[in-house]
Amino acid sequence: MAVQRWTDEMLDALSSDVAAIQLTLAQVADLQVDLARAMGRVAESQSRSERELSEARSQIRGLALGQSRLQESMAEIQAEVRALTAGQARMQEAITESQAMIRTLAAGQEQQQRILEQLMRRSSDSP
Repeated sequence: MAVQRWTDEMLDALSSDVAAIQLTLAQVADLQVDLARAMGRVAESQSRSERELSEARSQIRGLALGQSRLQESMAEIQAEVRALTAGQARMQEAITESQAMIRTLAAGQEQQQRILEQLMRRSSDSP
């Protein structure tokens, strides 16, 4: 009878241990499901981050290309401005030369006018 009681107690203890192990296994299974879900979310987040990073890199390449084109355009505009400035300086020189020529011509006309006036007076003074 003592053996039977001892056996029953051991079976009860083993049953309690088995129930505790089964509960622990169920909890582990729940944790595995939660872990799998979390890993899925992490993978999805990583994929989204990689897409966003790829898009950002693409935008950076586009911006760099745009900046390069802008710098080329600015260099062209600066060259045109230098050419216009040089042209303007040449034009100013031509204007200055033209003004000097006009003054020379005006002085020549004044001299011709004086000579003509002198000739007219001489011719009117002579019989």
